Amino acid sequence: DFQMYTSSGLNSNLIQILEPTSFDLFVATQLENKTFNVDFTVFTKSAVQIFFSMQNAALLSIILSSVKQMISKGKDDESISPSFQPLTEFEAAKIESLARALECSPSFSTLGSVNSIDLDSIVSDKNNDLLMDPTKSTGETNYRVNIKIVLSEVTVNVINDLSGFDQALFKLDAPNFLATLTCDYDPTLVEKSTFDLQVNFSLLSQFFDVKMKDWQDLLTRPFEMAIHSERKSAKSTERRGQMATQVIFECQDCLISFSEQFLISLGAASSMWNTFSKAQKGCIAQDEDEHGKHRAAVNRSLVDPLPFGLANHSGFTLRLMIDGVTIGKCASGDTLFFRYAPPRGLGVGGQRLYGSDLMVTRCVLLIIENGESASTIAIENIDSEEHKSRSFILDDGSIIFTEITHTDQAEIISVKGRVFVHNCTNLSLSVALEQNRNIDNLGVCQAGDFGKLQKAAASETFSQSELTVTQTWPSLGVPINLLNFYDSPLISSSGITLLLSPFDSALVDDIPDAYDALRKKKRVEKWGGIPLPSLGDLWDLSENRPTHVRQVVCVTMPKQGPVETFVLQATTVIRLIDGRPFIDIYIQPRCIIQNNLPLEVEIRTPMPYTYSKNTVEEKNGIIHRLKPKQEMHVFTPGPSIAFNVRCLDRPIAGASTSWMRDYITLPMKKTEEQPSKCRYTFPFTDGSSGGSTFFLSEVDSRTEKLDISSYVRRVSMHVTNIGCDHSTYVMFEQFPTSKIKMDTKKGNAFLNPNPYLKLMAIGSNKNASILPWSVYQTRKTQISLLPDDKKWIRIIGRHHQPGKIKRSVPFQLDEIPIGQGGMQSYPILWDGNLKSGLYAYRKFTDFGTAIHIIPMFLLFNGSDHYVTIHQSQQRSRIELDAGKTVPIFNKSGLHLMVELPEVRGKTSLVKVNDVGLKLCIVKSDDGDIIGSLAIQTIIGDKKARYVVKIGLFKMTGGVLASRSSDSYFVNDIIQFRLKIS
Repeated sequence: DFQMYTSSGLNSNLIQILEPTSFDLFVATQLENKTFNVDFTVFTKSAVQIFFSMQNAALLSIILSSVKQMISKGKDDESISPSFQPLTEFEAAKIESLARALECSPSFSTLGSVNSIDLDSIVSDKNNDLLMDPTKSTGETNYRVNIKIVLSEVTVNVINDLSGFDQALFKLDAPNFLATLTCDYDPTLVEKSTFDLQVNFSLLSQFFDVKMKDWQDLLTRPFEMAIHSERKSAKSTERRGQMATQVIFECQDCLISFSEQFLISLGAASSMWNTFSKAQKGCIAQDEDEHGKHRAAVNRSLVDPLPFGLANHSGFTLRLMIDGVTIGKCASGDTLFFRYAPPRGLGVGGQRLYGSDLMVTRCVLLIIENGESASTIAIENIDSEEHKSRSFILDDGSIIFTEITHTDQAEIISVKGRVFVHNCTNLSLSVALEQNRNIDNLGVCQAGDFGKLQKAAASETFSQSELTVTQTWPSLGVPINLLNFYDSPLISSSGITLLLSPFDSALVDDIPDAYDALRKKKRVEKWGGIPLPSLGDLWDLSENRPTHVRQVVCVTMPKQGPVETFVLQATTVIRLIDGRPFIDIYIQPRCIIQNNLPLEVEIRTPMPYTYSKNTVEEKNGIIHRLKPKQEMHVFTPGPSIAFNVRCLDRPIAGASTSWMRDYITLPMKKTEEQPSKCRYTFPFTDGSSGGSTFFLSEVDSRTEKLDISSYVRRVSMHVTNIGCDHSTYVMFEQFPTSKIKMDTKKGNAFLNPNPYLKLMAIGSNKNASILPWSVYQTRKTQISLLPDDKKWIRIIGRHHQPGKIKRSVPFQLDEIPIGQGGMQSYPILWDGNLKSGLYAYRKFTDFGTAIHIIPMFLLFNGSDHYVTIHQSQQRSRIELDAGKTVPIFNKSGLHLMVELPEVRGKTSLVKVNDVGLKLCIVKSDDGDIIGSLAIQTIIGDKKARYVVKIGLFKMTGGVLASRSSDSYFVNDIIQFRLKIS
């Protein structure tokens, strides 16, 4: 039997990679007619089950990389230069044989010149015994190797366990596998070796559905394939002496069924692997400071997965037990991450089983330690309880609730009391409970940036020896012992208030003093209250009005100055869990202003209590700098908020814009009617009329199900259209619609077969001064904010001399067809129906409809050298580094000459505007051929209509070290054939 397993850490469980497998190996040798025959036969006697995870692949990659690095370092440290190393015995004998051949040659004695001897014929003469290895005889023994492998019931499970995840991806089942290989090897003619390979197998596959937590069929029926590959001498007389390799695939039709969840899982696994690969390369190539960062990223990728967590919000200490063994203790406010021991198989380690393969029910036992007494909660099956809530009665009559939720990284078991506070603001909140004139501090509920918290949790490093990790969850539970008025009819449940106050992280040391002042009724902090319903009202509200929204006014009464108020919004949701009422309190801002523009903006407001991630205070108010998708939360008292907006990004072309001329007044009250869209303008800085248009709209997030965000007024700053210029050549401007007329007989700005309308300017100069809209540089492209679809606009060239500015024929944005770029783009005409060399297409994005302007050609330098591009009839030249791109404008044929300054070579002028591959000869300045360069033209994508790719430079001669290939098949004729039945 043969098995493989792995382990990490001293206290970690053993995990099987290969289950114990029985197999037989037969080896037979025979020498017959100077041919040494070796026969290998392998067949399995039991099923083969493999559990291969991405951490296994990562560790294997690290080991191989380390070994390779050590070998290369050892070569660099050798004291003897490779150019002066001693000759081997074979090399010495070969040189002596050459010398004797030269002495015996009549040409040598007659002409007395070694240069007249045909050295190539001597060296290439394979039958000359003097040039062969003198240690080998002419009767060299050949080898024939026969290998036969027979496998049955092979199962390979692929698992993603990078970055703390524990998720099955897919598994492959091969019920039958047969492979035979026959190889003939001649030591004197290695390049003439032949082989014959035949592989036959059938395959089944399943993928793991994360939502259903079970395996689903990826291949709906067995997929059978036969592969035949052979290498032999070519039969053609023209190819005599050359080897031919043929590969034939023969298979049946393949029926595949999968869900989008499978693609998401594969995408996440691919992203994690790319992150690990980049970090691994950085550990080798970067300096000491960068090395530490990349090493930390590698360590995060290889952290052991802890797929379950216990979040304690009960106010008591919880002890977690699994199968009678205590896993650990979890204090109130902490989260304990853990995992189950893998079920044992036939090997020494455990198996990584998922879904229906896992025959063991995963249960937990929670011991609630309350002083001398202890109560027990049992969750019998975690997998079946996901997204479900349960209630339990403790020994003292208290009610405790549990809820199991699934995050991106783990399944979390939340244990809490009857009242649970959720912080949906970007501020941390201090929470206290007042009852019977007593005030109890509940702690700080962290800011509710859910996306940031999930990202931080995914990058958290969990130690095996210390499983308890304090996590900053955006929620806080009221301890059970403070809610006993809900569990006993003898205790009055009226007059209970939940107190809230905005929490400043810079004043952590002052918090105890703030609570002392609160107990003494000194109004030194902004405390507001939420009255909790009595037990009788709780039952009534759960049936008649389960959701209630109120304004929570936090008041500060300083000794001097006016009274300050800070207003929160609280949405109370009452639901029944196992027939018992449970209270969720969602703390929200009064209003949320979100930047859905593709640019960074500044919002200036004189109103108090507005918060964002990047805030600057000034005399006239507060300035918030919002990047795309960032928000500003408003807690201002009063019926409305006033603010002003401007684009923070500076334009690289076009007219600049400034602050809006008037403030925007936004009512704070949430309305039930669907709000209309309001149009605003970023005005031009020179005082001209017009500017860049944007819209302010209220986002209606109401759905049939309960949506907490629907109770908060959320306003979006956005545009309906943006212009994306991939050519770095144009700008957009508005056409004066008051001076146009329709001409239905001619086409529009796009050479499209559909009969669109064309606008003709009348009564004024066509090149009248109209300010173009601003052009902003983003990470990927250059963009402009455009108006709605019904406005008439045109494109203007950016790099023209004054008086020679080119403008396109006017058009409306909805005239541009929707496409994906490349050949799904349409040419733009300059005014006068002149070709521009530019193309356009329309596409939907998160920021609105994007109008993409692309060049006809995009040049990509895929070589390892810096190149200089020369165009025909163009004085200027293009300098392009390796791996970079540059747009090229051409209205007809494109002819290029590529110059490589590093090797002092260049190609001739080549026409590359047609799709295809051109192999160009590279000549030196003296006219000598020094290599070749491949130039390929393909259909483009979203950045160009065509892409011209410059390939690797292949060198010959002694200019640079030749890139000789060690491939066994470098000179073969290779044929591929696919048969599908």
